[in-house]
Amino acid sequence: SCLIVIERMWSSNELKTVSLWRLFGSVVFGLGVWAMHFTGMLAYMVPAQMSYHPGITALSFVPPVVGAYFAFQVLYSQRFSLLDIALSALYLALGIGSMHYLGMEAMQIDALMVYDFAWFILSIFIAFLFACISIYMIKIRNRHYGENATNRALIAPIMGLSVAGMHYTAMGAVSFYALESTPEMMGSHMND
Repeated sequence: SCLIVIERMWSSNELKTVSLWRLFGSVVFGLGVWAMHFTGMLAYMVPAQMSYHPGITALSFVPPVVGAYFAFQVLYSQRFSLLDIALSALYLALGIGSMHYLGMEAMQIDALMVYDFAWFILSIFIAFLFACISIYMIKIRNRHYGENATNRALIAPIMGLSVAGMHYTAMGAVSFYALESTPEMMGSHMND
């Protein structure tokens, strides 16, 4: 859907229409990232009672919307310089990553949640890398092939890897420890 939104922005002649497409696309992207995270979390089992704080859960929807909004703003220019590609990918990666980690903070569980810093950084980098690749593919398609459903079908999974790759790498970064006088590993690390 983001590719269609970008195409509509490029083909629109009125700034108001472009702004509406940018807003619509940002909300759709944000909903997709948010839904993927929490659907994935429904399958995540820890040996403890777990619930989600409604306010933080709702707030976690905001970062991917904001990240996509700024990314669309950069992509609208159609410049596709190295800086433009990196900047729009960074906006998307930070939006995706912030959504994930804020969503994790919404978890209410009797355990201490600890992240491995290297895996934390790697999760953001993965989102950034696949976002860069998909935006570069948009550049190639824009310059040489034009609007084409086949090209969309090739680019969309790469952007999907930006979201899913970040999520599962980030889940590999987290460990839970029982809250006791001598904390013990709860055996819920993704690598176990």
